[in-house]
Amino acid sequence: MPPAVGQKPTLVIDWRICKSMASSGKQLDYAKHHWQQWLLIGCVSLLTSSAFMTGDSTSVGEGLMTWPLWAWFGLLLSWAVFHVRCRDGMLRVDRTLLLLLASVAVMFVSFLVTRGTGDERVSLNGLWQWVGFATVFTLCLQCLRPGREMRAIVVVMLAAATAIACVGIYDSLVQIPNLRMEYFNSNEMGRMGMLQQAGIGDAAIGSPARYHFESRLQSPEPFVTFSLTNSLAGFLAPWLLIILGMIITTQRTCLSRSIIAKSLTLVFLISVCLLLTKSRSAWCAVLLGAAYLTAVQFKVGRQRIARGLCLSGVLLAVAVGCAWFTNRLDMKILSEASNSLLYRLEYWRSSMAMVADHWLWGVGAGNFRDAYMAYKLPAASEAIADPHNAILEIWTSFGTLVALLMLAVFGIAIKRIFKPVAVNFPAQAEVSSTKIFMGGALGIVLAIFMDALGPGLIPDRVLYVGFPIFAIVIYLLQDWVKNGELTRVQLGGAFVVWLFNLSMQSGISVPGVSITGWMLLAMLLNCEGKSSAAAATLTAGHKKFGRNQMGMILVGALLVLGTFHVTGHHPVTQSAAHLLDARYYNGQGQSGRAMKSVDAAIAADPASARAYDLKTNMLFHRLAQNLTSAGMTDYLTAMEKVKLVHANSHPLHITLAQQCFVIYQATDEKIWLQRAVELTKKEVELFPSSAYSWGRLAVFESILGSATAVATAKQALELNEQNPHLEFKLENRRCIELDYQAWKLQSNISINNAKSLEQLVQEVRKEQ
Repeated sequence: MPPAVGQKPTLVIDWRICKSMASSGKQLDYAKHHWQQWLLIGCVSLLTSSAFMTGDSTSVGEGLMTWPLWAWFGLLLSWAVFHVRCRDGMLRVDRTLLLLLASVAVMFVSFLVTRGTGDERVSLNGLWQWVGFATVFTLCLQCLRPGREMRAIVVVMLAAATAIACVGIYDSLVQIPNLRMEYFNSNEMGRMGMLQQAGIGDAAIGSPARYHFESRLQSPEPFVTFSLTNSLAGFLAPWLLIILGMIITTQRTCLSRSIIAKSLTLVFLISVCLLLTKSRSAWCAVLLGAAYLTAVQFKVGRQRIARGLCLSGVLLAVAVGCAWFTNRLDMKILSEASNSLLYRLEYWRSSMAMVADHWLWGVGAGNFRDAYMAYKLPAASEAIADPHNAILEIWTSFGTLVALLMLAVFGIAIKRIFKPVAVNFPAQAEVSSTKIFMGGALGIVLAIFMDALGPGLIPDRVLYVGFPIFAIVIYLLQDWVKNGELTRVQLGGAFVVWLFNLSMQSGISVPGVSITGWMLLAMLLNCEGKSSAAAATLTAGHKKFGRNQMGMILVGALLVLGTFHVTGHHPVTQSAAHLLDARYYNGQGQSGRAMKSVDAAIAADPASARAYDLKTNMLFHRLAQNLTSAGMTDYLTAMEKVKLVHANSHPLHITLAQQCFVIYQATDEKIWLQRAVELTKKEVELFPSSAYSWGRLAVFESILGSATAVATAKQALELNEQNPHLEFKLENRRCIELDYQAWKLQSNISINNAKSLEQLVQEVRKEQ
């Protein structure tokens, strides 16, 4: 009732409402803590899995990394749902994040502009991988808080790095020698089986693909779950510097002796594996990082620095001695350094020429290899998949604007190493280290599970060698998690190591390498933050978003996941399953069922060239058994389709030209020889400095009776003289390097493939 006139109003408190509000607040706080800890555990699991399911530029382009991307986008959606459900709009915002998101938006524009100029599936998968990197950085920036939680996450990643290093040592000392003996002691049938497992079953004797495979077997450099040993080194190098930082920054206490002893053990194991990779750029990056640590910490504790560096130096000397006496290191590592640098200068020169022609929007993610062939110098060593420089790779793939945005991201990151920005985090309950460790262990299981669903690249020894090492390292470093120190100096040095290595190597688009850098950057930006008791107060480094704004972020996360599923994950996984069936049926001799599976793969993913390529090869080999006009018509139709989907592929045109020439030899129909000449001319257009393409064109033109055959032969021999690499010399190449043994060729027109291509070209030249 309202108070009477002249009577003072009284405050009436309904305690039931207050109790209900208090209970509701407690439930909301509990829900927040519950969601936050599971989001952090999920983030740690996916970060750990990235160290084991690493991928490379080829696997990313083929879509073999779609399951990890689906998991990251799903976690992003869960994070957005949490903030909407718990009415928590306080988000960590930084200029680096805004610039990275802006660069991803421009990448989408670049993809739309360059669509149709290269392999669309490879380009789209590469674009989604960059969206994945932006997602990783966003979630790490939001979830990785300073203090014990961050130290526990670092220990998980150190455990993963040590486990992979131990597997690498095992591979170099045991696994690779066993594979080498198995291959070279086998007959040709056994060798072809191993080549098929490596995905190059059609590599003929003496071909560059087979030469490089056999050279790799004779080399002891490990690569574990990575495709390249340099990628493995790029992953290990930053974590090695983190451990060195632990040794230098540890205070002189009773506990410090135990931590230093354990850290030195990890330094030894990772150093041995890093030495076995023979990656000069990774070694130089670690030395640069160590010099940075020494310079920054010199005034703080000279004795600690001297102690740490001396102990680490002794261990490094022991590691070098072990690698030397097991014949894993020799003087070539130094004598060939100048050649390695010259190769990179050649790559960068060709890449800059590519940038000059495609400066605005680039050539599209994943299409560098095809575009590079037009700019490759005659003396360059190999057909590279990327320019071996992070900024150049971004520049050639997406254009100038994206390159400038990424330079700004890295520039701000380096500035923050020396001039940090104050960050205050809203107060929240800390997630226990045990749960974070369990999340890391779950990440290994998750990686194996996702790998089983997709590419199947993780070897069994990762489980029985790596998993126990992972658990032991976590047990050893628990004391450091509780009482240690993780500083901006350590994280900044590790980030510099990562960035310097990528300035000389590939890896910015390799998930196993790139995710490490984005995680380190997020930790660097958050490491010196403090918790603010006033959770409702706008804290430094954060921005308060309203409920409607968080709803928009939720819709955006849902849109990212849905669009990726429709355009990336679903078509790629469905097509891959059908292709697996097709290869199985084809191997069993069931060509009808194999062809149905190939057609299903094409229907599932029309943008991919893989299914079209397999169909063309299957129809070609079917013609060897039954050379009919209907079969040749089917082959021609498939050939035109695969050319349309992958128009700029030099290797594809090599295969098609050789197939047409074999059909000509079997039928004596001149139209097939003309097709072979047209396809080989396209080869020369795509790869002007290829002596092999020019040489085969000279032979084909000579048989056709073309007046330009002699001039073409001279050009081939001139380019052959400029190429110093034996595996590419015409004296070691054959005119037909694909399998044509099942074909019944007419002896009156069949060239002598026992002769080298150089001999055939010399014969053409003498026709003048």
